[in-house]
This record gives sequence, C-alpha cells and structure tokens, in this order.
Amino acid sequence: MFSVEINNNKMKILECREKAYSVISKNKKFLCSGIYGIINIRNSQYIIFIVDSRKVSTFFSSDVFEVSKVEIILLKGSPETQYIYGLRSVLENCGIYFSKTFLYKNISFDKNKKRLKKDFWFNYNPCKALKVYDRDLISFSVRCIQGYFNSMTYGSTKITLISRRCWRRCGARFFSRGVNKQGYVSNFVETEQIIQIDNKVIHAFLQIRGSIPLVWGHKVNLKYAPEIILPEKNAQFFFKSHDLLLSKYGSIYYINLINDTNYEGILYKAFNKLRNTIRLNNFNYHKLQKTLDLEENKKLSKQIDKILDKFNSKSTIKYQKGAIRINCIDCLDRTNLMQYIIAKHLVKRLFGKNFLIYNSILRLLWFYNGNMLSLQYAGTPAIKAGLLRHEKYTVNGYLKDFYYSVQRYFINRLFHGQIHDAYNILTYKKYIFKDKATTKLSIQSFVMLSLVIYVYKYIIDFKIPLLKYILYFLIFFTFNFLS
Repeated sequence: MFSVEINNNKMKILECREKAYSVISKNKKFLCSGIYGIINIRNSQYIIFIVDSRKVSTFFSSDVFEVSKVEIILLKGSPETQYIYGLRSVLENCGIYFSKTFLYKNISFDKNKKRLKKDFWFNYNPCKALKVYDRDLISFSVRCIQGYFNSMTYGSTKITLISRRCWRRCGARFFSRGVNKQGYVSNFVETEQIIQIDNKVIHAFLQIRGSIPLVWGHKVNLKYAPEIILPEKNAQFFFKSHDLLLSKYGSIYYINLINDTNYEGILYKAFNKLRNTIRLNNFNYHKLQKTLDLEENKKLSKQIDKILDKFNSKSTIKYQKGAIRINCIDCLDRTNLMQYIIAKHLVKRLFGKNFLIYNSILRLLWFYNGNMLSLQYAGTPAIKAGLLRHEKYTVNGYLKDFYYSVQRYFINRLFHGQIHDAYNILTYKKYIFKDKATTKLSIQSFVMLSLVIYVYKYIIDFKIPLLKYILYFLIFFTFNFLS
C-alpha cells in the first residue's frame, strides 16, 4: 500500500516525495494498492489508481486480489466525463485481478514455447504508457488479468480455476464478434484448472474458448436474436487465427456447440466448410445436460480421451501439447458447461471413484467462472448456470434464466455501446464508438423498457407477482415479432 496526495493540482506519492506531478483534480488524499496504468481519451490523459481491493485466494504463496474501486485522475486535457462510468463499470465490477505472482502466465505449457504471454496481461498498454510517462512509477504498478480467479481446498487438496481474457479483441457482446485481420478473435479466454496436493502441483489442464474465427457481426435491432452478417470470403482470416493458436498452444481440437438451424445456421455452415482442414467436432451439448457427464455420450467420450492422452493430461504433471477450443455463439453459457464437463472428466480420470469428493468444489468454481465471464461480455450472469449449482434444472433456475435473458436483451442495447468504448480505451484501441443507428436503437430499447416497467408496476399493485414473468414474455416477443 502507498499514499497519494493531491494539493493545488500537484500530485505526490508520499513514499516518493521528491517528485510532484501536475494533475487537474480537487484536493484529496487516498491509499492505493497499486497503479493500474495510464489511458488516453481523445486529447486527454488519465492515471488510474487501485484504491480498494479484496483478497480472493492465494496463488503459489502469493495473495490474489480483485479490484473493487479505482480513482481516475486527469493528468492533462479536458475532462471526458461521459466515458468515466463505463471505465468504472469494467474496472470495478468485472473481475480484474492482480498478484505478485504473474497471473497472466499459465503453467500448463512449456515456458520455452513461443507464446504471446502479454496477450493476457490485461493492462499491458496502460503499464507501457505509465513507463513512458515516468519510469519511476513502474515500481508502484500492478499487472492485472481480466477473467476469473478462485481456489477451494478439501483436506490437503487444493483446486484452482483461473480464466484469462485476451485484451487484443475484447469488447461488449454485439459490438465484438468474430476474428480480425491479425487472427485474434473476440471474447478469447484461456481457462486453467490446477490441482495441488500438499502444495505440490499434480495436475494442470488448460482449455480455450473464443468467438467463431470468421469475419462476422450483427445487424442489431429489437429482435432478440439479431441477424448475422457474414461476408463470403472468410477462409484467409480463419487460417490466420488457426496458425496463431498453433504457434501458442500446439495442436488444436475444435468443439462447436452452435445449432445448424435457425439464426445460427449460417455460421454453422460457413464454419463447417473448413472442416476438412481442421479437427472439428460439431456437438449438441443438450445430450449431456441432464447429467453433465461426458460418459453419457460414449462416442464423444472416446474421442476426448484420445485427445487428452495426446495432450498429456494424465495424473503426472507434464506440459500440454495442444488445447481443446470450444465455442458456442457467445462462448459463454453452453461453452462454460461443456468446459466443466471436460474438466470433470479429467478429475474423474485422476481420482477415480474418489472424484465425487471434489465434484462439489468443481461445480462451484465453474459456476462462478461462468457468471463472471458472462458479466464481462454480456452484462448478466450466465444462463443455464443453475445446472452447475444444483446439477439439475429447477423452477427457480428456469425463472432466473428467463430474467437474465430479458435483462441481457436491454443491457446489450442500452448500455453496451458505452461499455465497448471503455474496453477500447483500456486496451488502446483508437476507435471510439459513436453511431447514430445505435443511438436510435437505444432510444427504441428505452421506450420498450419503460413500457415493461410501467405495466410491471401496474401488475405489482394488484399483487399478482407471478404475472411479471408472463408480462416479460409477452412484451418481449411481441416486439421481437414486430421488428
């Protein structure tokens, strides 16, 4: 911890008294856990301090903290207050973690293998800018990841789950899809499961997820599932992405969970045109959702076992030689369940009949992992997460899924332009989102939301709480039909 004092537009770090920095701010004094870095918004420059954090666990003897509050101080230029809310939303509510141990480096792959480790150092560019601003401030900076981190212990066994979200093409759900020219896909996350006994690592396995590696997007409107826009020429961008994964992880095994019909069908067909050039398994995860057990599907179970053996995932700790890449349309709800199913299968192979002791820990870790990654990309907790929490669908689970679906609908249309701006600023993208069509969509969504709230309050006055779900359903799908 260190102290920062601002007086008469001069900022001092009290542990480094010999320097004073010019700022544009009210007089204040606060304690800090670290400096997140420096960001630029148009012609203005800000420095971000982490002023509050909570300890979530430990990682190889080092405490791991999650950011809960930041102080954003203007260094120069004019205040850009319209972006501050979005920045705070991302930094304070969306799983930003730091530790003395470098969380952005995994342990599942050979350290000598060519890997772009800085892809998961989420504040890489803000730290780089901080170094340019003043090298002496680097000692106060922290290296962060965005994603999820936690560990749970049973006896002498500790299970850690860590998800690292790549900053190269992060963003908000409908505004960040597919692959770019450099081969980076939207919502790309590596999730590593680490098992220790008596503080010794006996098992580590890493899975990856990411948007379907084609150039695609949406024509966003009031429809729940907006139309997918997909250019005809796409193969070159896919191979760019595939080659990037090969250089980082070795052999890649694709599991595709999207549907071959309805609005997802166009992506399914385009992705499967490349099937002969990669190892791709199209799988309907609904066949496993009753038990969440891979062995329910013998064919897939045998295929996965072969892949796992090839990737060196047996009990003795070895470096992985490849990775399983899973996707659905958002790489959130279905993907998280499928990754849990594979993670559970691995623990079964490791502990045999005793795996049931650890399954409740696994379910909780993957439940919270799914919720956090979903909040970061879609703005709500994960849908179908109740399957992980309770190992079955409950009435409450169905109602929650419906509520989150409606909530996600409005959040994505009302607020995600602002959140996407925040991601662009934090990751040093030059493009600031400003679109008249999006403004029009936000107004339409706001009117629709106002109508829902008005009628909802009317129903509550008549003390018929169950009808709120019917109300949501009717209004939601009426607008979907009309649009």
